[in-house]
Amino acid sequence: MREIKVLLKDDTPELVEIDGEKVPIEAFVLLTSVPQRDSGHFLAFGNSDTIGKMFYSFWRWSVSESPELAYVQECVSKDICSDADKARGTVYFESKMTN
Repeated sequence: MREIKVLLKDDTPELVEIDGEKVPIEAFVLLTSVPQRDSGHFLAFGNSDTIGKMFYSFWRWSVSESPELAYVQECVSKDICSDADKARGTVYFESKMTN
């Protein structure tokens, strides 16, 4: 079993400890799926730009390491943008996000 601890200071991510190894962090996202329940946990701490870059980097990693996961992320991203366009009545601006 692995142990993961995240240290927050005033709701700001400071440190992650994974199996005893401590590393400074500036953001993190935690998503869980709870078995036999239609729910989970959704926690995000950090700057929204940093979190966006994290999701983009995760997709780039997935393209080479797990193409099926990359495809799912692409489908979900398209659905999110489509639903957001409908809800806001406008198309999102072009992303200026860099790697």
